Amino acid sequence: AIASLRELTRQNPTWSAAHINLGVALYNQSLLKSGLATAGEETLSYAVDQAKVQGDRPLELLALVNLANVYSSVPNSDQMKILCQRAETLDAQAELTRLCWLYYYFAITGNPSADSNLINRKKAEYFREPEISDSSRLQALRGIWSVGQGNQQEANVSNQRFLKQMQYHACLQQDREFITYLR
Repeated sequence: AIASLRELTRQNPTWSAAHINLGVALYNQSLLKSGLATAGEETLSYAVDQAKVQGDRPLELLALVNLANVYSSVPNSDQMKILCQRAETLDAQAELTRLCWLYYYFAITGNPSADSNLINRKKAEYFREPEISDSSRLQALRGIWSVGQGNQQEANVSNQRFLKQMQYHACLQQDREFITYLR
């Protein structure tokens, strides 16, 4: 995937979506290799800038959230806060903006100078009540948070929703591959 995405970005350097996917792929590869994801920052920063230049707010928001996720692994909480504020100006009500802030609050959880009560209140505020339509990413984060809160039942529900959504995505991908094969 990385080789293909690098070729796509080489052929069309202003294609924000390809840069976002390349940044996410580099991040995931780094995470799998070392357990610490530190790659993808430059590519995602470029994707944020390209999406902004093109006026593509949804892609800019997606790139911002993925970049915040990269910074949560490093962690760079100052930069994350700037990204979250920028996401908020794009669409304060979007789930991606909520995810951005959740990455931020997860990243600063271990900071000795952070107010853990405030962090937990903010996490609860951004998680809101679970909905079936919540993205798989939000379901996974909610599961992690629920375990930390000692609420294993909610963690199990969130994890089941996550697995069900991922199963759907896997089936959809298999269907796409089959249709491509038939063509």
